[in-house]
Parts: sequence; C-alpha cells; structure tokens
Amino acid sequence: MIKELNLSKSQLQQLKEMKKNNQVKKDEIENNSKLSAEEKKQQLRNIKKEQLQKLRQILTPEQLQKLKKNSARKILEKI
Repeated sequence: MIKELNLSKSQLQQLKEMKKNNQVKKDEIENNSKLSAEEKKQQLRNIKKEQLQKLRQILTPEQLQKLKKNSARKILEKI
C-alpha cells in the first residue's frame, strides 16, 4: 500500500514519526493504572482522531482517496 500511495521521503518520515509518537502515547495510556478502562478507551479514541487529522495534513488529496479505500491501520503497520 505504501507504494500505491507513492509517498515522498518527507511524507514517509512524517508518518514514521507520527506512528512512533502515537505508540509511546498508547503505551503510556495502557500502562497508567490510575485510569479506568473507560478513560483509557476515550484517550485511545482521541489518539486515533489526532492521527487521522495528521494524516489529512501529511497526505495529498489523491493519497487520501487511496487511503480511504484501505485501512489506515494496515498502512501504518507497514511503515
């Protein structure tokens, strides 16, 4: 899928950085014993929303169209 999107080096770097940062945030949330299960779910949902907003900033409209046809998760797992 990455090849299909024809990402620039800059885009690829930005996506890698976003994935790395999101994983750190997710790990912090999941390992935070002070949060209830519901609070964790809500914070994880917020991370997903932020991730989608960042994707819209990084990708071109054409790339976004291709992305909509596929799961964002599949793309990010391959980066």
